[in-house]
Amino acid sequence: MRLNYEISPDDFKKYMMMGLGRTHIILENASDINAFKDVVLYGCLNNLSYDVQIEGTRFNYVYDLIKYFNDDQFFENQVISKFSIMLNYSTFCHLCDMLSLFYTENKSELSKNTLEEKYMEFLNQEVFDYDDKLKLVYLCVCLKYTHGIKMVRKICVDIDLLIGNKVILVDDLGWFFSTILESYKSITTFINKKCSNYTSNDIDNMSNAENRDEELKRLLNADFLISIMKQEDWKVHKSLWFARIASDEEKLKLVNYLNQESNEVVKGQMLQIISKGKFPITFDYLSNLYKESSDYLKHFILKAILNLDEEEIKHFGYSLLEDENFRSFGLKMIFKFYNNEDRDILLKYVPKVTVSYDDKYDWHSLYLAVLNLIDDKEHDAPLELLTVMYENSLCSFCRENYLVMMKKFNVLLKNIIEECLYDSNFDIRKFANKSIKKSTK
Repeated sequence: MRLNYEISPDDFKKYMMMGLGRTHIILENASDINAFKDVVLYGCLNNLSYDVQIEGTRFNYVYDLIKYFNDDQFFENQVISKFSIMLNYSTFCHLCDMLSLFYTENKSELSKNTLEEKYMEFLNQEVFDYDDKLKLVYLCVCLKYTHGIKMVRKICVDIDLLIGNKVILVDDLGWFFSTILESYKSITTFINKKCSNYTSNDIDNMSNAENRDEELKRLLNADFLISIMKQEDWKVHKSLWFARIASDEEKLKLVNYLNQESNEVVKGQMLQIISKGKFPITFDYLSNLYKESSDYLKHFILKAILNLDEEEIKHFGYSLLEDENFRSFGLKMIFKFYNNEDRDILLKYVPKVTVSYDDKYDWHSLYLAVLNLIDDKEHDAPLELLTVMYENSLCSFCRENYLVMMKKFNVLLKNIIEECLYDSNFDIRKFANKSIKKSTK
């Protein structure tokens, strides 16, 4: 089967947002390449990654698309212009990477100067919010790769002043320090000599900051947990300790608090905790709570229901399939007690779940559940869904797993392997190269 590569700019944009190598083949075969120039410009100016922490930004992928137009200066000027305005963290990271590449690949002094000017802006800043600290660290890491050890030494001295003035903390800079220590072992001595406000011991201990937090010991008490839930800066990840190892008595207390709580936000937080462990709560109770709750709470209730092992949840899942907001939850409930009679349901409803960056309809965890179901030898799940997920997922990390599964079940098509040579995920490119070499032996 061959794909039609003469497609519209809208289709091209969809493939680019996903990071598919198909975009390269389209540009290679397009009768009018300029029809896609604005779309590629969008990719230059916006982060396309579904999860920057897992995938990084897709700057190399976008840069490869730029090369088809032989007009690097046009794209570079647009990136520099956008870099001067207020940006969210992921876009800032992407533009940092694009400018770094313009500098390292094209020796562009303009991009180099733009990065340095942004760095100086940060140094002159008197107040840093959480995003500012993240951006500064990312920029410092970029400058380390583009400018080398001389710049790293300057950054260490500059940062020392910021720490001394209490503008930022040592713990804010963990990633930067770890990257420079990996690359330049001699820098440890330099830090100790030149930087008065932090030491190598600080750096060694940064990753253990959570272990020093005595509050975590108190989180196994339901009364304490409820009290901090009502604080604005409460973080749900701290509840995992309670969900996993709190006593049955304390867990029962939390369930009783759930019955009494009227604040929807706090109630949602309680349900989040309940969805992470084994609690004395029944399907009947949660399904009745679902019927009388707002859409906001329903999302948390369904997560808690998914954590149960009662077979009634499968029938409940069927009742959710026509509701776009909660269809993915219904499907995952069916997966828990899947049999071959459910094949047609999966083929009909999995493709109907909307895929978006905000994951509003919970597509990401649904696709993972589908993958696990297919990999389970006890189930005869439809392999066609691997292609559905490949053609729709925004996560390149997950796409790699779909391809591995396609190969395992011998349903990986030649045209898919060919376009994977240009995928945004470089591990997928290696996978494709290896698959092609094996097939030609």
